[in-house]
Amino acid sequence: MQNQYYLDFYSTALVPARPYDSKFLPGQVTKRPASSHWLIALEGMPLPEGNLYTWRISVFAANNDGTFNANKASFSSEPFPKLDEAYKMAGLMKNEMRVQETVPADLEKIG
Repeated sequence: MQNQYYLDFYSTALVPARPYDSKFLPGQVTKRPASSHWLIALEGMPLPEGNLYTWRISVFAANNDGTFNANKASFSSEPFPKLDEAYKMAGLMKNEMRVQETVPADLEKIG
């Protein structure tokens, strides 16, 4: 998969979208899409030095079969210098979003 900016693209998770997901996509999330899922992906871009890449986590609005617009991310992280760092952070985002799948909306706020 390629989009107009990135040569390497790896989807890592397809997570059902919830109204409170914006807390997992800090500061940069656009208006919640009508799509039913979020696709969490890693995008790599080569650095001018040659074989080195910088990586970012991008989250795309998607439908339940994973179809999405690769050129329109709802969230993009700051670049990570290493793939394993970006992969680890994407995993944390995925796990937090999946934990929230089981929390009823009325229990979302405590206190």
